[in-house]
Amino acid sequence: MAGRRKTLVDGLDRNANLFGRTIERINDKLSGQGEYDDELSVYMKLAPEHFKQLSNEFGFDSVSQYVKDMEAKRLRRK
Repeated sequence: MAGRRKTLVDGLDRNANLFGRTIERINDKLSGQGEYDDELSVYMKLAPEHFKQLSNEFGFDSVSQYVKDMEAKRLRRK
């Protein structure tokens, strides 16, 4: 009986893991995100002084829109 119980628990655990991975894939598809996003990765590495340089080069409006877009992506990934 103990062997059968372990097999049942193992089976349930495998199904739970499969279900969890499936939910993650569906979430990635719905949010438009893959496992790795180059743009978001670069954004997360930027320091405050980089934004000042970017603003000087591309203008405040462009940089602020970029920040809004990247923050929205970052929040969707959580």
